[in-house]
Amino acid sequence: MTKRQITRMLTLAKNISYMSDRPDFKLSCIIFDTHKVWAIGFNNNKTSVLQRRFNKFNPHYNHNWHHSIHAEISAIAHLFSKYKFKKLPFDKLSVLVYREHANGTYAMAKPCPACEDALRHYGFKNIYYTGNCSFVHEVYKKLKK
Repeated sequence: MTKRQITRMLTLAKNISYMSDRPDFKLSCIIFDTHKVWAIGFNNNKTSVLQRRFNKFNPHYNHNWHHSIHAEISAIAHLFSKYKFKKLPFDKLSVLVYREHANGTYAMAKPCPACEDALRHYGFKNIYYTGNCSFVHEVYKKLKK
């Protein structure tokens, strides 16, 4: 990604994060390629079946959890609803997860174990996220079936 693309995606992600109804922190996720944004998502108090499915991979999983939707799962669900029956090029799409502190500096937005497993499951390769006052890029390998 070029510096211009990174700046554009971070600005978009920042604006999307304000759509979250979570009082504790605002998190957003963008699924994109070099030419366009495919889907967006943000953390929300609504529950999700897809979130419940992947929460089981979280080492701190508890059966009493309220399965509120995470930004990454929200973006994946948006991607599926937008492109219902099309074959999606997951390995060519990138994911950006964004979070910021109250003072406007970047906060850690590394995907949780459940979301990380979902991203690996669908075959996303390039994962970008904000770190504490930094920006991180990871390359995921697809999980073997």
